[in-house]
Amino acid sequence: MANTSTLEPKLQNGVADFKAFRANLFAEGVIKKEPVRVVLELLFHIAVVTTAIALYVLYNDFTVRFTSMIVLSVGLLGIATNTHTSSHYATSHHRWFNECLTFFGYSFLMGFSATYWWHKHGVHHKNPNVVGVDADIDLMPVFVMTSEEFDRSKGTARAFYSIQWLVFPFALALNSLNMQRHSVQHLLGMIIRRRKRDRRLLIDAVLMLFHFMLWLIVPMFFFSWLSVLGFYLCQRVIFGYLMFIVFAPSHYPHEAAFVRPDGGTGNYVLSQTATTVNYRTGWIGRMMCSGLQYQIEHHLFPDVSHTCYPRLSAHLREYCNNHGYPYREINWDLSLWKSLLVLYKPKEVEEQLNFPEKGIGKK
Repeated sequence: MANTSTLEPKLQNGVADFKAFRANLFAEGVIKKEPVRVVLELLFHIAVVTTAIALYVLYNDFTVRFTSMIVLSVGLLGIATNTHTSSHYATSHHRWFNECLTFFGYSFLMGFSATYWWHKHGVHHKNPNVVGVDADIDLMPVFVMTSEEFDRSKGTARAFYSIQWLVFPFALALNSLNMQRHSVQHLLGMIIRRRKRDRRLLIDAVLMLFHFMLWLIVPMFFFSWLSVLGFYLCQRVIFGYLMFIVFAPSHYPHEAAFVRPDGGTGNYVLSQTATTVNYRTGWIGRMMCSGLQYQIEHHLFPDVSHTCYPRLSAHLREYCNNHGYPYREINWDLSLWKSLLVLYKPKEVEEQLNFPEKGIGKK
């Protein structure tokens, strides 16, 4: 591997070229904000959710109710991934409109603190797969994701980590509930620490209260508390698995490098492309993911509506190939399988990212 000084001119030129590349795409109309298309997709997901709930309530049949629960969870996932675009202020040019949709999707419908998501996801985008910084790849102390975490473990913990791949699929049942818990803790902590009133924190807290009223309190006037609580928990469990299915395949496979805080070379494009992979989906997956299958495009163009990603992908692939940046795309089922394999064989951490022709990194 060449030393850093010999790479700096190429790295700097690469970033400058990317800025020009980005500006040209905006000028040509390849990338932009498309609020009408994004909102129409959101309305479709809302229709799916309301239809699924209606079928569940009207038909006292196990098959219908089980199917309705799956459809409901998929619809809620569509709302979450759609308003994820809004959380990046990428749906509309109007900041207030993006925030309203984010609060609607996350705080109100999903019960996830929007302000927590802005904080957590903002750190992830600036430091994708950076060990010790990106919380998305930090599952300690319950599970280990890197070989050095495993090597540091001893005794009972080491024995458990040796078989963690058997336990992990069951633990995913708590995925959504765990994120909900973290978001509530974060929101309450922010409210307590803030001396000045923050409008967004207040809106977030009120809408999260409305979430629990909508899904738990109000239904208990019509159904038994046990059936209402069972419905909610069942939906949360299914949604937890769906979260992993959509979010993990972009950053967990071994192709997506784990890197140290000082190992990114300072090159924005390389740090995003070396730690991220795309995955291919069918039309149902496209509706569920709202562009998240185009994770490289999303990381390099987070302020662009996800509806632009399909036409952007060909341009970005060509740019990456011409400038030596990695651009990986694998089938969804394979990327999901590789995401699970990381729990069987934890990843090594890259000391220094580099261009593909010289190896993604140096151990």
